[in-house]
Amino acid sequence: MNLRFLLIAIVCLLPGMISAQLLVWPGDANNNGLVSHVDVLYIGLGQGATGPTHTLNPGMWSGNQAMPWTQSFLNGANYSNADCDGNGVINANDVVLIDRFYSFTTTPLGGLDSSTASSGGFPTLAIHISTDTAIVSGQTIISSELTLGDSLNPIDSIYGIAFTINYDPAIVDSFIFDLNGGWISTSGGNSTLLSYFWVRDSVGKVDVVMSRIDQQNAFGAGRIGSINIVMDDNIRVASNYNLPLNIESVFAITSSESLVYLQQKGDSMTVVTPAVATTEPHLSQFSLYPNPAQLEVMLEANHLAVKSIQLYNEMGKLVRSYPYRLVQKEVLDLKQLPAGIYFLQIRTQRAIIRKKILLVPH
Repeated sequence: MNLRFLLIAIVCLLPGMISAQLLVWPGDANNNGLVSHVDVLYIGLGQGATGPTHTLNPGMWSGNQAMPWTQSFLNGANYSNADCDGNGVINANDVVLIDRFYSFTTTPLGGLDSSTASSGGFPTLAIHISTDTAIVSGQTIISSELTLGDSLNPIDSIYGIAFTINYDPAIVDSFIFDLNGGWISTSGGNSTLLSYFWVRDSVGKVDVVMSRIDQQNAFGAGRIGSINIVMDDNIRVASNYNLPLNIESVFAITSSESLVYLQQKGDSMTVVTPAVATTEPHLSQFSLYPNPAQLEVMLEANHLAVKSIQLYNEMGKLVRSYPYRLVQKEVLDLKQLPAGIYFLQIRTQRAIIRKKILLVPH
């Protein structure tokens, strides 16, 4: 009789146990519907925490059922969300899933973390380029520093920071970051940093994040990292071109998840290049129509030798690659893509040309 009542109780409780499970998306550590550099901050906050494991297909972007952990973040996400690989431990290995599914989103998109960028009276996150003028001939590397706070406005308490740098991809080829050794990792007791960056070249943005992992806040002012800017060795812009590096979408927190409000300050330099040859590909040599588009667009390239044709979404994720050839007229299929803004990147022997496409519902 007791066994019978036990079985009945289990059957009655089972639906509640199932409904209590969470839907965890690999890489979306803060459960806001977008896999981004900000998710690394939540792995830093939860570093070392343990809880129930969950099963996932690491090669597939899909929600996975998971039992909730006892801890939650202040934004409402459960620690189970930050266990991106499902092995029951939050640590740096979970960043692998962020990298694998970077810029992936769920539908509908949840509430994104508010920017903590501000103005007036707050410490400043700044870029300092080492030169006002860069003479570029062949591949050239320009150094710069990232600083946070100064002697007049130091940082009282910070655990991690995420931000985005805007740049011109026609001028900048790549970046080399050194985000270790700055005061965020050394003040308040030495801490290993989770420090990463993701380049979204199609939209000219690089996302940067650094977070402590010891649940102790840092305090201080000055250098937090350096950036070597690798200039393109085949720049196709007029000489004396102004290249700005601007900071946006700053999100900084303490170990207790309090917001840290900051000013932001970019920098710029003048790029001096050899004269641009008149025989080089130019935007006017490419036609793309119709735009806005629905199911397809026609690309005309006027007999230019095209090496590759790639389509990126607004987040900088590659969504289509098209066969490349000596293009005159090419129909580019846009079927089964969601409506929105896309960037078509056309690479020739001597230049990279980008065109924006507005895809509208059909």
